Amino acid sequence: MAKDIKDYLEYSDGTMAQRAADLAHAFSNKQTAEELQQQMVDDTAERNHLSDEEIEAFLYENYEDKKSTEYIVDGAILTCTNCTIEDRYIKNEINPSGTLEAITGYCYYAPIDESINRSEFPNIGKKALGRLTVTENPAAEANSLKYATVTDCVKENNIPYFGNCLRAPDSVLEMYTFNAIHKEANQGMEKRKEGSCKYLMKLESEWENYEIGQNFLSFPDDIKGKQSGITMTSMLFCRHGGFIYPVTSGQVKVEEEVEEEIVVEDCNLAIDILDNYLRDGEFEEEKLEWALKYLAGQSEYKLVEYRSLQGYDYNKYDTYILGWTEYYNKSYDVKIDPNYIKAQCYEESRVGNGYKGVKEIPAANLERDIMQSLDVRNYNIYEYIGISPEKFSILKSDGSYITGRDIWALNLGVKGASEPEPDKYNEGKKERCGGIIETLFNKEINGTGDCYYEGSKETYYYQLDTVTPIMSIGISLDKMCELFDKHSGDYYESLKEYNGSDNKEAYANDIMGWAQTEADFLNME
Repeated sequence: MAKDIKDYLEYSDGTMAQRAADLAHAFSNKQTAEELQQQMVDDTAERNHLSDEEIEAFLYENYEDKKSTEYIVDGAILTCTNCTIEDRYIKNEINPSGTLEAITGYCYYAPIDESINRSEFPNIGKKALGRLTVTENPAAEANSLKYATVTDCVKENNIPYFGNCLRAPDSVLEMYTFNAIHKEANQGMEKRKEGSCKYLMKLESEWENYEIGQNFLSFPDDIKGKQSGITMTSMLFCRHGGFIYPVTSGQVKVEEEVEEEIVVEDCNLAIDILDNYLRDGEFEEEKLEWALKYLAGQSEYKLVEYRSLQGYDYNKYDTYILGWTEYYNKSYDVKIDPNYIKAQCYEESRVGNGYKGVKEIPAANLERDIMQSLDVRNYNIYEYIGISPEKFSILKSDGSYITGRDIWALNLGVKGASEPEPDKYNEGKKERCGGIIETLFNKEINGTGDCYYEGSKETYYYQLDTVTPIMSIGISLDKMCELFDKHSGDYYESLKEYNGSDNKEAYANDIMGWAQTEADFLNME
C-alpha cells in the first residue's frame, strides 16, 4: 500500500516543494474507499485522542437514537468535529528563508449562521452549524427537497464553512496563504471575519457511508449519473482533520410534527405575553385576549356550564378561567382543575354578577374583581408590593373615600387581623406579579398620576376601574399556586386558607361540591 496518508495530513518535515509533492502523491494513489476511510478515522482519532472504540461509540451515540436511515436533503444542518464559533488566534509569520517560524498572528472571528436557531441544539456546545446545499438531482426529491448524494461535497457550493478550525495552519503552504490574506489592502480584516475554516478546509472527493444495519439507495444525478445517497450515518472527512456530519437530515417533517412545533411556539408566545402582563403591568389588550384564548384551547379540561334561574351569565369568563389555569399549570408544573376556579368565581362574586347581602363599604368591586383577590380588606394585595395601608385611599359605595388604615381598623374589630407591614412583603410575589399590582395605586384620584413605587412617601388612590376580571383571575391563581404548593396539592386545605372569613370549611365544601359535579349544567342561585 502507498505511504500512510496520515504522514501527509500531519505534514512531514521537508521543504514546501517536497510536501506539495507528497500531498499530490497521496491524493492520486488508488487506495480503496475502505482503506482511506479507515485511515481518516484513525487520523481523526489520533488528533482528538480517540480510540477506534470511541469512534464507533460516537457513531452509535449520535445516530442510533436518531432516524439514522433518513436520507440527507438540501438544507440539512451539518457540523464538524474540529470546528468552533469561538475566536481563534492564529500565528502566520514566515521568515525570509521560507521555513516555518511562527512569530505573530491575527485573531479570526468565527461567523455564525443566523438562520439556524442554535437553541434547538442544546448539546452542540461551541460547534459551528451550517446548511448543506443541493442544487441538482431534479428527479430525486423528498417533499420538494433534493436528495444529497456522496458527491455533494464541494466546499462553498455544497458544504458551508464552519467558523474557525480548532487546528491551526500546519504547513508552510498554509502559512503563506494566511500571510497573503493580510497583505491585501483593506481586506485582511474582512477575511479574518470569515473565520479560518474557509482557508483550511480540504474535503475528500466523496462522503463516506457507514452501514449501520442498512443498505444505501442510489439517486439519479443529471450530471454525474446514478450516485449513492447519504444518510444521518454518513461522514465527510476533511484532510485538515476532523470530519463533517449531519445534525439534522433536512427532511420536511410530516404535517403532525409541524403542527406540534407550531403549537409549542405559540404556547411559549402566549405564556410570554402573560408573564410580561403580570411582571410589568404593560400589555396590549388584543394580545392579552389572544394569549388567554389560545391557552384555553390547549386545556385538557372542560368547564361545567352554570345555568342561572334569573338569567345571569355565569359562563362569560370561561375562556379567561381556562386560559389562566393552563398558564399556571404549564408555567409552574401544577394540576389545578379550572372547575375549582370557576366555582370560586361564583362563590366570591357570582362570576361578576354580584349578589345580595354584600356590604360595599369599602367597595368590593364585584363586577371587576370576580375572585376578590384584589380586595384591600385582605392581606393578599399587600404581599405583592408592600404598600403601607396609610399610603392609599379607596372609594366607598357612598362616593366618599376611606384610608387603608381605617379599613384595617375595621378588620381588627371584626377578624382580629393585624395590619400589614410594608417591609414584609413577598419578594417572589413582587417579582412575578408586582408590575400589575402597581398599576392599581395612582397619585391622582382619576388615575392620571404616577403609579406606586417602593419607598415612595406619596399618598395614592386605589383605582377600582383599573381592575379587570382578567387581572382578578390571574392574581387569584398566583395565590392558589402558592397555597397548592404549601398544602402539597390538597384542594380542600388550599381553599380554606384562600378564604378570609370565619366560614372557611363551608367555603371549601361549597366549592368542592360544585367543582366535582358530573352534571352538564347547574341551576345556580
